[in-house]
Amino acid sequence: MQQIFDFVRHKSVKAKVKETIKSEFNHCCAYCGSKSKRLTLDHVVASSQGGINSWLNLVPACAKCNSSKGSKNLTDWYTVSLPYYSNERLQRILNRYSAKQGTFPPNRSKGFA
Repeated sequence: MQQIFDFVRHKSVKAKVKETIKSEFNHCCAYCGSKSKRLTLDHVVASSQGGINSWLNLVPACAKCNSSKGSKNLTDWYTVSLPYYSNERLQRILNRYSAKQGTFPPNRSKGFA
């Protein structure tokens, strides 16, 4: 019986964390700013690139942005060439991530250590 209770409690906590992250961005995509009822959560630093699997590394994203970014490095993908690029949104993501992580990982694809 204890296992069932823990599973239910875990689902409840997970749902609250998701809602908190989405609320932090006013239920809008962190990347393009679109408002959607079907926001997903995206890893700022992809798990496959060494990103941690924690709420500290998650932002709300619409399906289009989440799919487009994939496992790319944020600063490689989110550039001024995107029609919805916003330096303000980028800084918000970077500030949120670095404030909670201590630092944003360097852009390794451009030769930074």
